[in-house]
Amino acid sequence: MASIIAFPGAGGTAAPGLGHVGGKGMSLWRMSTVPGCTVPDGFLLTTSFFEQWFGTLREQPAWQAMLDTCQGYDPEDEGKVQALHEACEAAKVASKVLAFDAQQRIAVAGALEAMQESPQGPLSFVAVRSSSPEEDLAGMSFAGGYETVLGVKAQVEAVQEAVKHVFASCLDERVFVYKISHGISDLTPKIAAVVQRQVAARVAGVAFALDPISNCYDWATVTTNFGLGETVVSGQCSPDYFVVHKHTKAVIKKELGKKETAVWLGEDGGVYEQAGDAAQWTLSDEEVRMVTSQLVALERFYGHPIDTEFALDGQRRLMWLQARPITTHIELPPQLTTAAGHPEVLWIDIMQVVQGFTELLSVTGLSFLHTLFTDLLNTAFGLRPHNATIHNRPFTCMPESGQLYMNGSFIMRLIGFNNRDGWADKIELMDFNVAKVIRELEDASIVKSANLVPLPLCLAWNSPGLLFNVLSSRRSDLDGPTQRAKDTHAGLWGIARDLFQMRGHGGLCSAMGAFQEAERASNTSGWISGHIVIPTTEALIAEHRAKIAKVEGELHVLDLLEAVFPTLAKNLLYGLVATTVSGGLAIKNVNGMFAKAPADLQALVEDVTKGSSFVTTVLSDLLEDMVDALEESGNTLSLDQLLAAVKGEGPDLPEKAQHVWKLVIDQFGHRGVGELDMSQPRYRDDPTMLLDQVVAFLSMDKSTRPKGLAAQARLQRDVAMESLSKWLAENRGDVAEFRRQVERYHAHFRYRESGKYLIIKFVELARLETLRQAEALLQAGRIDKVEDVWLLTLDDLRRIDRDSSADVRALVAERRATRQKNAQVKSWPKVLTSRGRVLRPRPREAKEGEVLGHAVSPGVVQGRIKVLSHPREKPLLTGEILVAKATDPGWTPLFVPAAGILLEVGGALQHGALVAREFGKPCVSGIENVREQFQDGMLVEVNGTDGIVKILEQAPVSADIVVERK
Repeated sequence: MASIIAFPGAGGTAAPGLGHVGGKGMSLWRMSTVPGCTVPDGFLLTTSFFEQWFGTLREQPAWQAMLDTCQGYDPEDEGKVQALHEACEAAKVASKVLAFDAQQRIAVAGALEAMQESPQGPLSFVAVRSSSPEEDLAGMSFAGGYETVLGVKAQVEAVQEAVKHVFASCLDERVFVYKISHGISDLTPKIAAVVQRQVAARVAGVAFALDPISNCYDWATVTTNFGLGETVVSGQCSPDYFVVHKHTKAVIKKELGKKETAVWLGEDGGVYEQAGDAAQWTLSDEEVRMVTSQLVALERFYGHPIDTEFALDGQRRLMWLQARPITTHIELPPQLTTAAGHPEVLWIDIMQVVQGFTELLSVTGLSFLHTLFTDLLNTAFGLRPHNATIHNRPFTCMPESGQLYMNGSFIMRLIGFNNRDGWADKIELMDFNVAKVIRELEDASIVKSANLVPLPLCLAWNSPGLLFNVLSSRRSDLDGPTQRAKDTHAGLWGIARDLFQMRGHGGLCSAMGAFQEAERASNTSGWISGHIVIPTTEALIAEHRAKIAKVEGELHVLDLLEAVFPTLAKNLLYGLVATTVSGGLAIKNVNGMFAKAPADLQALVEDVTKGSSFVTTVLSDLLEDMVDALEESGNTLSLDQLLAAVKGEGPDLPEKAQHVWKLVIDQFGHRGVGELDMSQPRYRDDPTMLLDQVVAFLSMDKSTRPKGLAAQARLQRDVAMESLSKWLAENRGDVAEFRRQVERYHAHFRYRESGKYLIIKFVELARLETLRQAEALLQAGRIDKVEDVWLLTLDDLRRIDRDSSADVRALVAERRATRQKNAQVKSWPKVLTSRGRVLRPRPREAKEGEVLGHAVSPGVVQGRIKVLSHPREKPLLTGEILVAKATDPGWTPLFVPAAGILLEVGGALQHGALVAREFGKPCVSGIENVREQFQDGMLVEVNGTDGIVKILEQAPVSADIVVERK
C-alpha cells in the first residue's frame, strides 16, 4: 500500500487499514465519504512512511534505554517515574536528526500541490496530527497522548518540522504510562500522521453523540469556544455547553461558558492566544441543531456512539475534523435496550440495591440465579419463560453481561405511577438514593413501556396455597405456619444433602443445617393450603430424566437443579415466604394500633421487634461459643494461630472449640462474602473472616458480644411491651391482641433469612460441580485456566459436557469480550433506563464543610489533597486527590496514581473529564479558585456523581514542604 494516501478518497476506493494509517487517519478517510458532511481535505502519512525513521532510531542507545525503562514501571516509585521521563526525553532528542528523504519530499510536495487544486480552494495552512494504530479506538482513546501542530505553512519544510514534532509524541512518557496502565503488553512505538487543510475557525468545539454525564443515548452534548478548538479539547477554557435531543433536535439545556481564553489562526501561520468573550454565545440554537443533525448522521454511519471535533469557518460553514469511538460510556446489551423514540424501561440493579454487590456477578453465578428466578416466577405467577420480554416481567436477567434488573416501569404500571411513593418507602429500607430517584420521577410516560400484568390475580390463580397460608397465619394459631417453615427447612436441606451425597460431596453437607429440628419434612397435608409435601430426591430426578428423555448416564449439575428447583421454588413460597409475610403483617398491625399514640410511644414499636433470632444470628452465637471454649481452655489464639489450627497446619484447637468449629463449618461453611455468586469462595474455602470475628470477640466484654447484646435487646423489648400495653389499656385498646401480634411477629418473621440460607447450599453444590468440570476441561486442554469457567453459563457448561468438539476457548473469548465492553465502568449505576440514561437524585445545596462543582466523572473516593500548578511540580502519591486549575494532555500520567481529580476550568468534554472517566476516577470540575480553596494534606471526600467535595480534615499544621521536581 502507498506511503501517502489522499482523502477524500476516490469513489469505490477501499478504505485503508487501521494498522497502516492509524485510528484517526482511518476514521477521517471514512468520514470524508459521508454525504452531506464536509471534511477538510488532506493526506495520510502511513506507518510505512515512518519505517525508515524507526529503523534509524533503533540504532540509537536511547531507543533501547527507553524500552528497558518501561519494564517494571511503577507509578508509586518516584525514581522509576523520573527515570521513564528522562529516558523518553532522551529518545525524543535522538529523533530530532530525522528528516524526509528525497522520495518523501517529492511525495509530500505532490500531495500539497494536489490540495491546492482541490474543490475546497487555495491552500495556505495545514494541521498535522498523530494517527497511531492504537489511538482513537473503541477500547481506548489515548486521550491527549499524542500531539497536533496547528497553523503549519503548506510547504514541505514546514510540514517536515511539524511531522517530526508529531512523530516524537509517540516517544512521550504519557503514551507509555497509558499503555502500561491499560495492560498493553506491546510497548513498541507505532505511528502514522494526518496532514489536513487548516480551518480558520470562528467557532470550534467537541460534539458527543451521547451525554457523557447522564449516559443518555438520545442526547447529544456540544461544547464550543471562539477560535480554534484547542482550548475546548485541552481544557484551557470553560466552554459554552449545550445538550440536545438527537431526534427532536430540541435544546434541552444550555450554559454560557466563561470562555476565559481563545486560540486563533495567525495570518502568517501558527496560532496566537487572546482573552475570550464570555458575554456572547458561540452558536445560535439553529447552529446547534445543525451540528446535532450531522452528528446523528455520522453516528449512524459509524454504527456506534462517537466523539467528534468540528469547526465553523468564517462563512459559518460546518467542517468535521475528527471522529472517534466514545470509550467511557455504559453500553447496555441489546436485550435490555429499547429503540430510539420508544418508551423507556426503568431498570433498577437488584444485585446492588438488595444484595449490596458493587461488581458484576460472574456469568455462571448469574445463570444460576436466572434458572432459579425463572422457576420462582413460573411457580408463583405462571409467567412462562418462553413468553418473557423486557416489557412483561418484573425482572430481567442477562448472565452474559452480568446484569439482573428489576423493571421499575413494570412495577409502577402495576401499582400506578402516582402511588410510587409507597414503593419508594419499601426501596428506602435498602437504598436511600434509589428511593429518592423514584420519588423525584416526573414523567409518567416511563410506565408506557410495560405491559399490564395483574400479578395479584396471577398469584391467586397459580399459587392459592401461598395466599391461603398468609391469610391463615393471621389467626391465633401460630404453630401451623411455624411448622410449615420448619418442614421447608428440613425438606430442602434434605434434598441438598441427597444431591451432595449423589455427587460425592457427602462430607460437605451435614445431616441438619442451622434452624433445623428434623432431617426430613413431616409431609403433613391439609385442605387447599400450600402444605409442605416434598417428594424424595430420587423421585424428582427420575421425573426429570423422563422429561428430558435421558434414562441412563450421569446428569449434569444443571439437570439436577432443574429437577429440584420447581419443588424448591414452591416450598420456599408456601413455607418460608408465606410465614415471613405473616410476621411482617403482624408488625404492620401493631403499628396500626398505635397510629394515634404520642410520638415517643410510636417510637417504642420498633423496640418490640428486637431480640428475635434469625438463621444468621445462629452463626454469631456459635462463634461466641467458640470464644467461650477458647477462654475456658486458656488458649486465646491469634488469627494466624487459629487459621493454622483449622487448616491442619498447626496445633489443634482445644477439643470443645474444635467441636464448635465443626458446627460452624457444617452449618455455615457454604456461605461467604458475595455468596450468591458461585465464583466467590466460601467460608469453608477461606475462613479468615469468621476467625477475624472470633479474635474480635476475644477482646470484647461479654456484655458487648452477640449474646449479651441479644439479652439487652430482649430486656428493651420487655420494657417497651409494658409501656405500650399500659397505653393501650388506658385507651381501651386490645392488649391481648397486641401481645398476640408481637408473638406472631417473633414466631414467623424469624424465618426471613432462611430462604437465602437454603438457596446458598444449592449454590455451593453448583460451585463444586462447576470447579470439577473446570479441572476436567483444563486437563483436556480446552481452557487455559480454571477461572475461565466463570465466563460460561450453566447451560453452556452442560452443552460442553455433552459435546467434546465444542470450542470452549472461543466461547470464553466471546464472553470476555462482552464483559470488556464496560470494563472502564468503575461505579455501576443503580438506576438507569433502557436508553442508557443514568438517574441520580437531584443535587442538593452545599452544607457547611462542602464545596460544590460540576460532576464530570462519577464515583466517590476519599484521599488527601495534592495541589499542583504544573504536572511535574511535585510527586503525586497513589491515593492522593489531584487538584489543578486545568489539565492538558501533559497531565495524563498523573491520572494513574490519583484517586480523584478536582479542577477549576473545563467542561464535561474537555481533557480532564474524558481521561478521568476513562480511568474510572471521580472528578469534579468548575470549582472556583480551586488551588486556593484546598491545601496539601487536606482529607476530602470527592463525590464525582453529585459534584460535591466534602472536607473531612484540614491540612496538618506542620505539613512537609515538598521540593519542586525538576
